[in-house]
Amino acid sequence: MRSGDAEQLISTLRAVVSADSDARAAARSVIQKNRKGWKVHCVRALKHDDAVVRHGAVVAIGELRFENDELVTLIRAALQDPQDFVRAEACWLCASREEVAANCLAEISPLTADDYWPARQGAVEALASALSWNARIADRISALTRDPSWNVRCSAADSLGRSCSTINASTKVLLDACRDAQAEVRLAAIRSLGDVVRGQEKIAAELTQALADENFMVREEAARALQALSSGALPAVPQLIEQLSSSVDSLRTAATSALKVIGKWRKVDPDAEEAVADISADDDEGSPRAGKTT
Repeated sequence: MRSGDAEQLISTLRAVVSADSDARAAARSVIQKNRKGWKVHCVRALKHDDAVVRHGAVVAIGELRFENDELVTLIRAALQDPQDFVRAEACWLCASREEVAANCLAEISPLTADDYWPARQGAVEALASALSWNARIADRISALTRDPSWNVRCSAADSLGRSCSTINASTKVLLDACRDAQAEVRLAAIRSLGDVVRGQEKIAAELTQALADENFMVREEAARALQALSSGALPAVPQLIEQLSSSVDSLRTAATSALKVIGKWRKVDPDAEEAVADISADDDEGSPRAGKTT
């Protein structure tokens, strides 16, 4: 490449991130007219000594419609750039491409502790995009819960359970964010908690329905899951009380434990207190009674 052409390329990439909106528009127009050629130029520009040129290259790369696998390779280098504003721009590019963000988590995650706050903000947005992509994957796994093979359906359900653990862990973080000094942060946290609560209500309804399952092991597992929901499982109390009359020791124990954690069950059925006390006494003595598997 002739020196004059090289200087023009560098000038164009600098203009892409210029404060002058007309200069930015003109530079983008030049790049769009020769997409194929500029793809090559931008790849090379990522290694340029001038950080502003590298910054412009990242912006241009985002507009040149690289395939995701190509983009992942390029953006990983930009996410580790020595210049903070280049790293920030790379994060925002990831945020606009969910699959790319999901494949660059190792490079994005450290930037949540970057000294440059726009890089940290971009990292958060990029991680959110990665979560969206993972949610799409979760949807695909969800579809497999209807697979003809029960082995596949079982694996799909188990996989979804493991992915949900991150949502449960985030609830405490959201609760902390409700006390943030910034009102916008408190508002966002409360909205997210609202989504969590609505999700728990749906879960509680499904688990309550599972207490009527013909298989005692399903009913037992539903009781344990309702115990984890604590007071959120209050509507399931009548169905849990019904399990106290089961001939299966482990099911009665699971239902009793759930009732104790959920609380307020006496208001639903005061007569159940004796059954709860009897089952608790048996558990304390370590002498479970033999029962049928029904």
